[in-house]
Amino acid sequence: MDIKLFHDLSPQELGSNYFKGIDGFFMSPIWWLLKPKAYDFVTNIWQKGGIKKAYNIPDDVLYIQGADRILERPKDVKEGEPYQMFIRPTISALKEAVCLNPDIIQLLDVPLDDNDTEKKIVEKIAINHDIVERSAKWLIENKYRSSDRYKNGIHKFSKFMLLGVCHGDLPDIYAEEAKFMKDHCEIIGIPIAGLLSRVKGLDMRQRYDYVFQVVGKVLDEVGNTRPLQMMGYGLSKITELSRIVGLAKKYDATIWFESSTIIRSSVHARKLLSINPLTDDIDYVNIARVEGADDMSPQEIFVENNQTLKGIITQTLKHASL
Repeated sequence: MDIKLFHDLSPQELGSNYFKGIDGFFMSPIWWLLKPKAYDFVTNIWQKGGIKKAYNIPDDVLYIQGADRILERPKDVKEGEPYQMFIRPTISALKEAVCLNPDIIQLLDVPLDDNDTEKKIVEKIAINHDIVERSAKWLIENKYRSSDRYKNGIHKFSKFMLLGVCHGDLPDIYAEEAKFMKDHCEIIGIPIAGLLSRVKGLDMRQRYDYVFQVVGKVLDEVGNTRPLQMMGYGLSKITELSRIVGLAKKYDATIWFESSTIIRSSVHARKLLSINPLTDDIDYVNIARVEGADDMSPQEIFVENNQTLKGIITQTLKHASL
């Protein structure tokens, strides 16, 4: 049983050593993709041997290279109405990730939408399968991984681990997707943020119940053979965090949580993580309300918030049960 916490870091934050003392980070191509001379950045990093070498990041800090779709939603289009999606060419995006030399490459995926028909859902899942299969094949053909595998399906050699994202409209479909993903990927991703926002007609407690069902079905399929990346999991409720940790404990599974709110709250809002003793909610308070915190730099706030959340997760793991 293992739990890791990943943060959403930019190249600027890596340059300021925000990676020190953390389990890992993921970096989105959106940081450079839409900027002038985007590929100058990629070329420069490639010539230096990758992100970790360019920024002197320790080997034990895991680096996930994220994947971005480009969404275009005109300002006058309301939430829930159709929008345009541009999916980057699969192999081009993969080659870019390889140049950055991460530990884990998140493969592109097409998310589901509330308005999707059954036919549309099938089409999107088929596209996701094609992206995963083509990416895995390209890596083998270019000697970045072997075709030989261990009994658990893991490739005997692989320069990079792959993160495949599961999508579905029912918990059982997520389990089927996890079965497919584990044949090609070392890490299984579950888009929790999308689940919590996309499932309509339920209150937040019922949505978390649905997430709990999805994670349970996926763990039934993969057990402890693959880490589960909880993508955008809401860490605001200790009770819900405890349920997921307890479920993972049952399977002796490895869970990776994302916490993009910590970096935003630390750097931009300059807020410290706290716990509301009445509701058990995890929240952030302005440093002006915390004695002795006025002079803390954004990086010091980030270090403090990371340690606090890690401590909460550690205590949750000790006491978690189903």
